[in-house]
Amino acid sequence: MIPEGASALLYASYFYGLIVLIGGTIGLFLGGLAADRLGTRRGAYALVPAVAFLGAAPLYVFGVLSPSLIVLFFALLIPTALGLAWVGPVISAFQHIVPATMRTTATAFFLLINNFLGLALGDVIIGTLSDTMREFYGDESLRYSILVGAGFYWLASALFFAASPRLKHDWIETGAGPATTATAPPASFTEAFFDTADGPKIHYRDYAPIGPETGPPVLCLHGLTRNVRDYDELAPMIAGLGRRVIVASQRGRGRSDRDPRVERYNPGVYTGDMLALLDRLCVAKAVFIGTSMGGLMTMIAAATAPQRVAAAVLNDVGPELDPVGMDRIRSYVGKSDSAANWAEAAARCRGINGAAFPVETSDAFWHDFARKLFRQEAPDAIVLDYDPAIALTVQPGSQAIADLWPLFEALKPIPTLVIRGEISDILMRATVEEMRRRKPDLAFASVPNIGHAPFMTEPAAWSALRAFLTAP
Repeated sequence: MIPEGASALLYASYFYGLIVLIGGTIGLFLGGLAADRLGTRRGAYALVPAVAFLGAAPLYVFGVLSPSLIVLFFALLIPTALGLAWVGPVISAFQHIVPATMRTTATAFFLLINNFLGLALGDVIIGTLSDTMREFYGDESLRYSILVGAGFYWLASALFFAASPRLKHDWIETGAGPATTATAPPASFTEAFFDTADGPKIHYRDYAPIGPETGPPVLCLHGLTRNVRDYDELAPMIAGLGRRVIVASQRGRGRSDRDPRVERYNPGVYTGDMLALLDRLCVAKAVFIGTSMGGLMTMIAAATAPQRVAAAVLNDVGPELDPVGMDRIRSYVGKSDSAANWAEAAARCRGINGAAFPVETSDAFWHDFARKLFRQEAPDAIVLDYDPAIALTVQPGSQAIADLWPLFEALKPIPTLVIRGEISDILMRATVEEMRRRKPDLAFASVPNIGHAPFMTEPAAWSALRAFLTAP
């Protein structure tokens, strides 16, 4: 097929170059497209290359052994496409498994290693192997050395399959919250996971301050059944004050791991996790803002590590918990079946929490409420985004409802703000009065027409919180 007198090497170059051009273009495009289409499962960014490499190896073997150039052309076209399908997904995933401040350096090292091992040493190894096998296979030695090299596709496939489950936890997401004012820039955040001392991984968001940093970071702690989404609106507002904001989903909630040992579902363990998170982020001291259970964690932190608490905000929680509200929580926590759609999930949220938000009658409010509390597990299954076993925390005799006044005493030297929903069934007026008697400098705000618990974005709550955070 090669004209007499023509260079075989030249024609081979044209032949293989055309394969790489067509197959590579197709593979690069389809690999990225497939990973993005399946990207809601972060593991897809490793699964797409894994499947591609798995299929590429036997097709390479078939093509290299083919005696016909026409068959060889089409037989190599497909594995070439599959062999390059990794580029888009891997580079995208690589940019999301290191913090933003390290991505340029990490990418440089990645490309250095990839080019050195793959393009440089790979060719040397195949060539050396061909020379070594020439004694046995003569002119066919290059063919068989390529066949041996194809086995590395299976090795790569196995490694990508092994990496896929890890991407869910190692993936660092970048996002943006709503603007704090009509002219303020949106608050950006990164998402990541960290390993607790006893195993479960904790998911957290780290919001960068907008403008110059004005004070210590703020650590936001959610309530019993909530997760990081509870602070979707408040965190950017605080960041707009020039504060770094850290929000975490406690173990058993949101994207954090469930704990196989249910006895570790208690505020003491959660507090230890948060102090370890602050260590991980090199934060020596933070303002603790805790809603309900998060407020209990704040008091525990003040008692066990007072040097870490720059200031404290207790949102609708105190050293005594109203039995009426506790009975209400016990009546529903951990007992809900899945909802068929988001409208049903919103209706359930309204049914349980409607009394706490009597002026909220719009469907939009309750749909947003549901998306904070539920997650979509399947097209027709909307499930609560927490481990039902956390219900053990609020059973009679549990640590969460023991005598908390000694913990509150630890807040005496720490600037503290208490926010109470005016119609709360958890934080009683009498409890607030006793808190103010024991700590005369306690700041306090009441939120009209709100029960348990305010989101702290309500005008009365935000006004008090903003003044507290910006006080000299």
